[in-house]
Amino acid sequence: MNTIIKFIFYAGFLFFGGGFVIAFSQFVIYNGLGNIFDYKKSDCFCITNDTTTMPAKLIYYYFVDERKYKDYQNVSTETAKLEDISQFTVLYNASFNSFSVIKELEGRETKTWDQIVGMIIFGFFLLFIFLIYRFADMNKWIGVYTRGEYKSSRKK
Repeated sequence: MNTIIKFIFYAGFLFFGGGFVIAFSQFVIYNGLGNIFDYKKSDCFCITNDTTTMPAKLIYYYFVDERKYKDYQNVSTETAKLEDISQFTVLYNASFNSFSVIKELEGRETKTWDQIVGMIIFGFFLLFIFLIYRFADMNKWIGVYTRGEYKSSRKK
């Protein structure tokens, strides 16, 4: 039972830690820490809106060096229902072409905001599982759920 509990904790560390690292790296790629990466304007792109899902999405295709990329951006319903969505400009990362943003979106509709939310959620659960792993009396709880014992293994 002790091995299973340790496996669950290590799997939790890998999952939540990996999620935090991925969200942070995408936050950096989307220039959340400053203008680290250069973004170029895509000359040829097509934007469509999907208001059937919640949140609404702007789905767009763009071309870089004759290669087609597809991406989407979660937006509010009001933004997705604009009559002239062709006014938007698609910018792609010059170093990593598959990362792109819509220039005119601001605030909670940006991809950096999505990464901040991801870092907060994964960071919270990583901290939660670490605190349980570090400060909980594992042998006591293993005894409670396997043998029905209520004795603490910690010395008083």
